[in-house]
Amino acid sequence: MNPQIQQFIELLSNLTVPNNEIRGAAERQYEAMRIDENCFLPLTLLSVITESTVNSDIRRLAAVLLRRVMIKDENSAYNQLDASRQGVLKTSLISALDNEQDSYLKARICDIVGELAAFIVQADDWPEVIPYTYSSMQSADPLQREMGLSLLGMLAEQAGTLLSGDVGRPVAEQVVSVYASCLVDQSNGGRVMLAAVRSLNFLLTSLPQQSDVDRFTPLVEPLVRGLQMLAGWPEGEPMALTYAEAVIEIAEDCSVFFNPHLGIMFEAMCEFLNPQNNVSSALQHMVLEILITLAAESTKLVRKLRSPTGGEKGYFVMRLFPICVQMMMSIPEDDSWNSSERPEESAESVTDSDVAETALDRMCRSLGLSATWPVVSAQLNELLSSSSWQSLYTGLRYLGNYMEVTKNIHSKKQLREHVMDTGTRIMSFIGHDHPRVRGAAFYALGQFFSMHGGTITDDQVSLVLPHVLHSLPAAANPAPRVRRYVLVCIINIVDSCSAVTTIEANAGSILEAVAASLSEGPVMVQELCVAVIIGMAETTGGSVLGKYYDNVMPVLRGLLSHAHALGLESLWGQGMECCAMVGEASGKDKFYSDALEMMNSLVAMQSELEEGSEARKYLMKAWVRIARCLEADFLPFLDLVMGQLLDAMSQEVTADNMDPDELETRSDIHMVEMETGWVAVRTAAVEEQSSACQLVMLIAERLQEHFYVYVEPTVRALAPLLESPHEDVRSFAMVAMPELVRSTAKATSPERSSLAALTEYVVGLLIKSVETEGGVELIMTGLQALRQVFLYACTNWEELRPFTNKEPPKSVPETSIQLLEHSHMRALTQCAAVVLRDSLQRRAVLRAEAQITGVVDDDDEADEMMFQQESMELHYNIAELLGTIFRTHGPRFMEVYLEVWHDTVCTMGHENCLKEDRQFSCFIISDVIEFGLSPETVNEYFDTIFPILIGGCMTQDAGIRQTCAYAVGIAAEKHPGPFRPFAAACLNALAASISMGEGEEERGSCTDNAVSAVGILLERMDVSSGEESASLTEKFPYVWGQWLAYLPLRHDVEEGGKVLRQLSRLLKYKHATLFCNVQRVERGVEVLLEALGTELVGDDLTREIVHTLQLMRVCGGLLGPHGMETLADKLSAENAVKLKKFLKMDFSSPLQSSSPHAPAPIHDVLMRSNMPL
Repeated sequence: MNPQIQQFIELLSNLTVPNNEIRGAAERQYEAMRIDENCFLPLTLLSVITESTVNSDIRRLAAVLLRRVMIKDENSAYNQLDASRQGVLKTSLISALDNEQDSYLKARICDIVGELAAFIVQADDWPEVIPYTYSSMQSADPLQREMGLSLLGMLAEQAGTLLSGDVGRPVAEQVVSVYASCLVDQSNGGRVMLAAVRSLNFLLTSLPQQSDVDRFTPLVEPLVRGLQMLAGWPEGEPMALTYAEAVIEIAEDCSVFFNPHLGIMFEAMCEFLNPQNNVSSALQHMVLEILITLAAESTKLVRKLRSPTGGEKGYFVMRLFPICVQMMMSIPEDDSWNSSERPEESAESVTDSDVAETALDRMCRSLGLSATWPVVSAQLNELLSSSSWQSLYTGLRYLGNYMEVTKNIHSKKQLREHVMDTGTRIMSFIGHDHPRVRGAAFYALGQFFSMHGGTITDDQVSLVLPHVLHSLPAAANPAPRVRRYVLVCIINIVDSCSAVTTIEANAGSILEAVAASLSEGPVMVQELCVAVIIGMAETTGGSVLGKYYDNVMPVLRGLLSHAHALGLESLWGQGMECCAMVGEASGKDKFYSDALEMMNSLVAMQSELEEGSEARKYLMKAWVRIARCLEADFLPFLDLVMGQLLDAMSQEVTADNMDPDELETRSDIHMVEMETGWVAVRTAAVEEQSSACQLVMLIAERLQEHFYVYVEPTVRALAPLLESPHEDVRSFAMVAMPELVRSTAKATSPERSSLAALTEYVVGLLIKSVETEGGVELIMTGLQALRQVFLYACTNWEELRPFTNKEPPKSVPETSIQLLEHSHMRALTQCAAVVLRDSLQRRAVLRAEAQITGVVDDDDEADEMMFQQESMELHYNIAELLGTIFRTHGPRFMEVYLEVWHDTVCTMGHENCLKEDRQFSCFIISDVIEFGLSPETVNEYFDTIFPILIGGCMTQDAGIRQTCAYAVGIAAEKHPGPFRPFAAACLNALAASISMGEGEEERGSCTDNAVSAVGILLERMDVSSGEESASLTEKFPYVWGQWLAYLPLRHDVEEGGKVLRQLSRLLKYKHATLFCNVQRVERGVEVLLEALGTELVGDDLTREIVHTLQLMRVCGGLLGPHGMETLADKLSAENAVKLKKFLKMDFSSPLQSSSPHAPAPIHDVLMRSNMPL
């Protein structure tokens, strides 16, 4: 043996000795060799690996080190070799892989070859490796076949390209043939089969076209047969479980592979679930996961699956759901359940019943209401009619989980009936003799409120809640687990109740019952008692807990003492968070003294808790709640809190330096797919990071300008988190950015340089996030964050001193600080344009897929409706962002808008486009008219968009008509001169809109907006112009009276108030056309009186209206010297009382209840005129 190799072997041996001094010296020597380019470390390590006389442990260590220096190091040692030595290394690796007999070492060498090949094969540096892989797959040696299959999995991306298209067809057919034999190859203890199914997954996901995947679908049958073979072996279960796990991955990553043979796959999987086949529970659980995944990934085909003998669709549900229900019912009687003080969800073992329940829940949610309801409803009726407690338990759990599906019932009438029947059915079981049934009943009731809370009436809540509270004491339900379910039910009632007044009315009863339960324990019950109080604080916003502060806080402080004395850190932390939330909800004045005491306790406790203590996360939340309550008074403690939060945000959450074999065994690490590949993430660290981001956002939101000193370090910490592998972290990082901008804007006002620099930086980060995010939810979060950044950055905060925590008033160009340059506006609008384009492409692809799959059922329509809703919400966010730029920058934004967006908006507003596209277009047009036009652009712009608005006012969709009517009114109000040529056509269109009504409602917001626009047109166009011989009033003399007949507007409060202000102004200043007719004046006064005292009229508008009426009384005018007295005789009794109240009149004449006769509707007036509709 070469003496140098012998010395190196001794060095490797010293790396494993326990002696610290020897091992340290060896590590230093090895590190020097690793960075020495002239050392040729890879070749030296490979020489050790291939030397069969060397101790196997040393050879294995050499293999691990070689893999690390070749692939894992940032600067690969392979790249440090010259071309000649690289060639020697590659040849030697292939030779070593061929000749090695040790299965472990052979697998490690295979890993090195595969990873190195994947690293360099793109540059064609190793063209021999793919043919070698194909050859190995067909070797007579089972171990070599296994290595060849593993290699193909690692080289799947390169192989997939070679196997695609017409060029790759011949090779693909050969590969399919090899896989067909390997998938049922029992050699080497089944390891060949396992390697085949694993590599098949990688290969399928790398194929670029579905037609390429279709070539591999003949492998479904041998794939199923392989699983059957492994399951039939006496000792083959571990291998079968691993094989099934690989099948699940194929179903997740490439479900289209199974689609042509879905029936075969389904029948085979159901046979595994047959109790007579003696398949282990663990394998049955994996098989269920396969079927769940297929239901989620190939939903439409699964819904339409028919039995092998034909028949109606729905076979998947009819065959599989009864099997799952039988598994759910396999619950033995267990007396320990009644006394257990551990939550059910924390049980270490997973039973067949648990797995079946989860499977039914997930499949029902995937397949939808229409596909599952006929079978599920029949099963529920049978289960809940049984006398067996197992059946009742199963039925109630099943029903509780199914609530998430039934919330999608489209018919309001059917939904109300379902809610009524379901609530009554569940309530009949909350007093059952068996505790497991009672627990399941309260679980179902909690789910009922969680999913249907918006449909349940306040009266129903008031009827149910006393029964629930009565079940909370230990005397009523001795089993702690049942009481825990009762508390979860209370939490869901509190969270979902639509009217806070209902919770306020029952607050005393709830808090009394919860306080009693806190004293009874055990810990798992006390934890949820705390959660109930937190839920009440969040739901009522402090309106309730402030009243009960003196009763609740002593109980909570007693809990803290109890938890601290017994060392219950988690309960103590939750109690502390609850105290802080109650204090925040109750207000600074009430909480201040207790808050100071709590902060001193928190400071003392910080040093006592260990690094990994679960209580730490609750303490941080408590700190934040106290900070939000005390605001500026919290500043002395801010350093302590922010230091910990910034550390948590900045910690490293990835585990990329770990060995892949170790990663597979770590339950605290999960893999996340990013654009750059798969990333290993430490679960606890990323959760702590997410929580820290949220807490920083909450502190900045409340402290605002007082947080400014921490803006810079917070931005530095948040910026890299916008690329975090965890969605929640990215979301909270985006949401926090506007708060940092607001803090800077308020703290540095009126100086703007710091604000401008921060805004530019933050906008750049958010634009990048929006452009790179794949999920619609996060894209919308980014768009909303951008919008908030503009609002806060462009607000003139100097005008709002002294500062408060209230949101700034709505922005308008005249008062905004216009920070953005044209380059920034262009980048923003182009980013929004890309988001819109991607959304429209997704919609087009989904519609094309729906046409290809054929028949569309109710669940397909529900999926389409959900996607439409998501798309509309995304488009609304885009429109809001563009509207915000117009609101803050006005006509300065117009040039960029015309360049990037104008053509798209006009195209989407065409009458042949989808209604959601037209709605989106009209939203943006409305903002352009209101904020973006200048004298130089208005005429040309009106020529382009008024055909869209006029057509929109006459379409069938009420939402489009409402937006277009608003835009028409704004155009007439803001730009009367350029608008005049379109006035008559617009009045016709508005009349048509009013005549259409609202569909189900006779009047609504659409009509209100149209009537409001008519009033603006009448006022602004009520004079003759040089081009026209007559005004609108002269053309349509009865429209004024008709406009008054529709007032007051009651559906759209904002428009209603605006019209009342307009009418008051017209009467006050004796508008010529309005005051030329007594009936119009009388009707105008009547409208104002009807509105007074309603939600349409605030304090300012009330004073304005009263002032108008008093002026009319003094001046008389058209009504004459005693006009108001005369008018009072014609008013209703209610309006006459109002007149006396506001004018302090005392009429002696009797009050009449009659009103003037209402004129004909506006559209009838126009039809009698000379202008066609």
